[in-house]
Amino acid sequence: MSFMKLLLVLAMVGALFHFRNEFDTKFALRTADVSSNGFIALPAPTDLDADTVIVFAAENCLKEDGQRADRLADELSRHNVPHTRAHSANFDLPEPDPAVLNRLDSVMKGSLPIVFVNGRGKANPTFEEVLSEYNNSTK
Repeated sequence: MSFMKLLLVLAMVGALFHFRNEFDTKFALRTADVSSNGFIALPAPTDLDADTVIVFAAENCLKEDGQRADRLADELSRHNVPHTRAHSANFDLPEPDPAVLNRLDSVMKGSLPIVFVNGRGKANPTFEEVLSEYNNSTK
C-alpha cells in the first residue's frame, strides 16, 4: 500500500513540475517585448552579422522548410534588404536569464525558417512581417 502512495506522490510532483514549466514558458512569452509583427526580443546569434536580417534554416532541413527559407531570402534580395541565409547559429549567454532562455527555446523550436531582425526573432514569419519589422527597426 505504501508503494502505491509513493508512486501517486511522485506522479503528482512530476505533473506539477511539468505544468509549472509550461506555465513559466507561456508567461515568459506573454510578458516578453513583442513587436507589432510578432517578433520577440531575443539575443542575436553571435556568429552572424546582427545588422542584417538573418534567415535561419538548417542545411538539411525538410524540403518545404528549406524552400520557405530560400523564397524569403530571394524576396529580401529583390527588395534590397541586407540579409544572411544561415544554417547554424551560436548564442553567447554569459548569465542566462530563464525567461530569455524560454523565449529563445520557443522561437528556435518553431517552424522554419527562424528569422532575426535587430535583436528580435520569430519562427516562420511572412515576407511582409519581416519587411515591416526591418523597416520599423531601421527608423
